[in-house]
Amino acid sequence: MNDYLTRINGVINEKELMALQNKTVLIAGLGGVGGAAFISLVRSGVKNFILIDFDQVEITNLNRQILYTSNDLGRQKVDVAKEYALKISQDLNILTLNYRISDDFEKQISSFHLDYLIDAIDELNAKLVIARYAFKNNIPLIISLGMGLRKDSTQVMIKNLNQTFNDPLAKKLRKLFKENDLDISKIETVFSSETPLRKEKEFISSIIFVPLRAGSLIAERVFYELIKSN
Repeated sequence: MNDYLTRINGVINEKELMALQNKTVLIAGLGGVGGAAFISLVRSGVKNFILIDFDQVEITNLNRQILYTSNDLGRQKVDVAKEYALKISQDLNILTLNYRISDDFEKQISSFHLDYLIDAIDELNAKLVIARYAFKNNIPLIISLGMGLRKDSTQVMIKNLNQTFNDPLAKKLRKLFKENDLDISKIETVFSSETPLRKEKEFISSIIFVPLRAGSLIAERVFYELIKSN
């Protein structure tokens, strides 16, 4: 091996790397968390992705969303993300869906074999749709919870949904998932144990260190779980 993955040798072996490259990861949401998770997995040897996002790049994304620059304003996030990744390696298979997740999610992706699902979106109903699909099809899932209004990245960690605290989004999800008979003790999340700052503006403030750590933790967990599942 003499390419951008050369330095991974020694951390994982050749057999593990080859297995990893046959896995497919779906990432829903390409903001601060999802974008960081995506590009970390690209740089770590995962080669097959399905990317879902309906948003365009806005100037307010640039303080914390690592994939985008001012040259990308107004473009679809999925297009920019794919373009960015292909600059690292042309040997990637990336399907992009400029799509807002709804109840037809299963119809959109049922023809694809998925080895992992990453939920990095904000909408409650969309999170429920993804979780239902993961449970129904026995696909490993990790969910990102709220990273806004936090400033201490060291308090970002991985816990099952039933173990989370200090997160208003998690509280809503626990209630919603229980109402829909989903076992919250079997749903892995990345969350911050930091008490959210008081909201003083009409928007939710955020700084890059927190979502960047969350995305990195997600990528690390997915990376090692995919190797272990081989």
